[in-house]
Amino acid sequence: MKQKFSISSFFLLVVLVFAFVGAGCGSSIVPNEDDGPTTGEQITLEYWRVFENSDVLDQVIERYNESKPNVEIVVKKKDAATYEQDLLNALAAGTGPDIWMIHNDWLPKHQDKIQTIPSNIVALDAYEEAFPQVVSDDFVLDGEVYALPYSLDTLMLFYNEDIFDDNRVRRPPETWDQVIELARSLTKFDNRGNIIQSGITLGTAETISRAPEILAALMMQNGAKMVSDDKTKATFDLPIKRTDGSFFDPAANALSFYAGFANRDFVDSSNQSYVSFDDKLTTVPVALQAFHEGKAAMFLGYSYQIDTIQRLNPDLDFKTAPLPQIKNNERVDFANYWGETVSADSENARAAWEFIAFASRNVDRILRNTGKAPAKLELLEKTSESKLTYPVAVSAVTAKSWYRNDVENSEEVFREMINAVLHDNVDPKTAVRRAAEQITDILQADD
Repeated sequence: MKQKFSISSFFLLVVLVFAFVGAGCGSSIVPNEDDGPTTGEQITLEYWRVFENSDVLDQVIERYNESKPNVEIVVKKKDAATYEQDLLNALAAGTGPDIWMIHNDWLPKHQDKIQTIPSNIVALDAYEEAFPQVVSDDFVLDGEVYALPYSLDTLMLFYNEDIFDDNRVRRPPETWDQVIELARSLTKFDNRGNIIQSGITLGTAETISRAPEILAALMMQNGAKMVSDDKTKATFDLPIKRTDGSFFDPAANALSFYAGFANRDFVDSSNQSYVSFDDKLTTVPVALQAFHEGKAAMFLGYSYQIDTIQRLNPDLDFKTAPLPQIKNNERVDFANYWGETVSADSENARAAWEFIAFASRNVDRILRNTGKAPAKLELLEKTSESKLTYPVAVSAVTAKSWYRNDVENSEEVFREMINAVLHDNVDPKTAVRRAAEQITDILQADD
């Protein structure tokens, strides 16, 4: 009788263990089978990062070394201005890092430099469940996962609380119609017609650093499909057929709307101007500067700029809100973030991915002192509404990006498109058509 109980208990234990392991592998980013104490050959992983100081990873590295004492993680902070070129030079010379950061729109040009995540470290289905859809769109290709993000960022609205209070504005705008109303009421002119206070810094190309992304977001909010499914042709210039049989040009409409914030000759459907910014630096400076100097009521940017604004003007009273949307249209937001990846020629690629996966499971320790919003959905859901990064939690599930195999040249095409309408009196449809042709040439340049 005693022996029978022992055998039954053994089989029950085996069943429970396998049930637990199976459930874990399907529902989360899981450790591999070797995630316990390890002895053996000493491994050194070089890790290149930008923006934060290397000490943000100290706690995670220390905890990792409790079970992996033979793995040394050497974190090196790199200059963001030269990071990509420095990385390419190092990889070409065979002296590149094992782990490095990749921007969410870099995969098309750096795919061949990456060793993908082994499925028994991070399973594809677990990855897709853990992050917003845009992460899979950016970092998954042909069923392979190329990068794992710690944090996420999306375009958001910054607004000056003092200006809002002085003008009895009780809440930030949620729609673009509301933005226009506020732009009219909050933009101030001197007696010569120069703008001395911008209602919102929109409409220009050079004086707004994120103009191409803002315009792309507006195009997608209007319903534009940016590129073809096979990624070989720009399609944002194509019209959309309405239910009544008429056609609508989403990109041209977005371009006209955007440029209207800086074009004094442009009027809306009510025959009124809503100009609130310009690219004359004599009275209102570039967008971010205008906002932190208190010369702009509203500004579109990313959460990483919160720290910059607070550092440049600690006394500025401002808050953030989700990116305004087109009334009654499907919500569309715009993502901008980084992922962590592993070099294709790393001699310790598996160990590198094991550490990234471990860091992801302990990402709260990394982000605690950075002010960034987490990329994981379960952590985003817990983001407090009192935080300035809260708009990311609202926007993450509706955030999109668009495929660009050459980001720099694509952004220049968009700036030229804005300037053509703003300064050269080119019809928006013509400007959009020309831009689509140029983007198609860029997409096909490597074919």
